[in-house]
Amino acid sequence: GNTKFSVSHNGRVGASEGVIFGSDTAAANVLDDYEEGTWTAGLLSKTSPSGSITFTQNTGTYIKIGKMCFISIYLTWSASSLGGSNLQLTGLPFTQQTLNERRGGFQITYRSNALTGLSNVHDLSLRTETNQTNARFQYGNGDGNAFTELVGSDIKNANASMMITGCYETT
Repeated sequence: GNTKFSVSHNGRVGASEGVIFGSDTAAANVLDDYEEGTWTAGLLSKTSPSGSITFTQNTGTYIKIGKMCFISIYLTWSASSLGGSNLQLTGLPFTQQTLNERRGGFQITYRSNALTGLSNVHDLSLRTETNQTNARFQYGNGDGNAFTELVGSDIKNANASMMITGCYETT
């Protein structure tokens, strides 16, 4: 895609260091990366993976600013025979950071006919995994505790769709 970048009157560009804002000269505060692009996701169970999913649409976009990566993806599928446990969204555009306490998360902003037998699920989200390019689907019981993970057979074998958005820190 087209990427535009402009520097305001308070910012200056260094030849080798990136963009510096205001009078700040600390190397750790230099913006040295900006990127926009597309990516393709997958759905896979981490434990005992089996089966497959037939995507009819799998369009992901990302914006990476420094170490932060913002993702958005729209998935539709016509059939699924996924099995196994610990269902994950795979193929994130960049490897996630390595500290367990700084994992990010994604939100499912829309789903249509996507899950089977989970009509009472609350707090459905995805938790990123350190030093990997995937995120685990998790849900709770409505009180904010999201410790239960989806399994492959929770994905409906029908025409279904899901939108996912979020942000995570890269390595």
